Amino acid sequence: DNIEKIQAKLDKKGVIYISRIPPKMKPHNLRTIMSSYGTIERLYCAPESEKVRQFRKKRGGNRSVFFKEAWVEFENKKDAKNVAHLLNGTQIGGQHKRCPWYYDLWTMKYLSKFKWHHITDEKHQRNREAQKRLDSQVEQAKKEANVFL
Repeated sequence: DNIEKIQAKLDKKGVIYISRIPPKMKPHNLRTIMSSYGTIERLYCAPESEKVRQFRKKRGGNRSVFFKEAWVEFENKKDAKNVAHLLNGTQIGGQHKRCPWYYDLWTMKYLSKFKWHHITDEKHQRNREAQKRLDSQVEQAKKEANVFL
């Protein structure tokens, strides 16, 4: 009975995917903007790859971490659908042109039948694959070192 209540509560949640986060927009900015449309349970912003960041820093660009995409979980599925419908393709910008993302547009989609564990499973899978690659490289280096000794 308790498990059914938890499952029913999870089924009421809705997730939207934001395919592009403007430069200089941080997770707290995104949370502030989205929370005006409904109660946010969780928010995950995927940081850009370290190679892209290093290349930007090398060329004299901004040193802070930029985010490339985000997932936002709303407490209510209806709120998530409404946000995706209302904001997709609209201007992000604030009231003033001085706002760093004044001219950027929202690109978002409601993900039906998508739950938060899909995101965390994917992250864990990528971490496991990276660890396997690292382990194989270490083993290869050990074999090469033994050959020379």
